[in-house]
Amino acid sequence: MNTIGRSEGINSFFDGFVTHTSNLKEFVVKYEKALSRIVKRENDEGFESEHKFRIVNDHEFLLKHAGKIYTRNVFSKFKDEWSKVFHYKVENVRNDNGFQSFVVKSKDDELEKFEVTLDSQTYEGKCECQQFEFVGILCAHILKVFVRLDIDKIPEHFILPRWRQKANKFRIIDSQGLVHDDGKEGSEALRLSHMCQEATKLACLATPSNEAYKIFIEDLEEEVEGSDSDQEEGSECSE
Repeated sequence: MNTIGRSEGINSFFDGFVTHTSNLKEFVVKYEKALSRIVKRENDEGFESEHKFRIVNDHEFLLKHAGKIYTRNVFSKFKDEWSKVFHYKVENVRNDNGFQSFVVKSKDDELEKFEVTLDSQTYEGKCECQQFEFVGILCAHILKVFVRLDIDKIPEHFILPRWRQKANKFRIIDSQGLVHDDGKEGSEALRLSHMCQEATKLACLATPSNEAYKIFIEDLEEEVEGSDSDQEEGSECSE
């Protein structure tokens, strides 16, 4: 089974709702309650991200920009990096074929230094520490260079879509519909979860009656065969 959260484990997802003694019918009901809890929690976090006041000094333009675009948790991590900026200095600026290279050194430890390389026009680039590549949040070294270059806004290519406010658009509204964006993988995962949920409900209703059981299986097999036929016809047309 997959859960809707990036860091949601199965145990934490069902914590307090399902035990090893829960039967299938109970599981369906508990699953809905667990899912509702996750959606409510994410909605609450999203509201805080949009409306909670963030104290930023007027001259900290990059930090102000981060406060407008990032979720609350990511902004907190970004702010941690921003607090380190003033512990560094920029030296040895070098221009080479449209790229600028900067050596960012620590004011506290002369042995700590990293080279930052940026495109002079688009400001795309990287730092030797590779924090952005691994974590997705700009490091203090690149931020220090941005301050040196008087860049007031974080360039778009350094803003990951998943860290933006309202980025988590995958929501199950109720048992009848889904809300999703263009993320194909996420949409398919939610549709699969929804269909499994509805199919399990129907199966629980059909199980006590032998006649209902037979109708359920026959209709299911008919739908599967019809789907296979449609796929074969589609393949022939594409050829």
